Amino acid sequence: MRTVKIVKRSKENKNKILLIPDPKHEHNHIGYDVEEVDMDFVVKFFQVVAWASFERLAM
Repeated sequence: MRTVKIVKRSKENKNKILLIPDPKHEHNHIGYDVEEVDMDFVVKFFQVVAWASFERLAM
């Protein structure tokens, strides 16, 4: 699992976002491995997390 440093909206496909990771100091890697993710995936993920938090508070 990597730490995401920058999140951008894709210029080619508006329904995708680009996740640019924070480079690790132990690897002297100049380039970034950009990952393209569907925005729907991110929205569903946060909905699941929010619902779980709500249920935990309601108990």
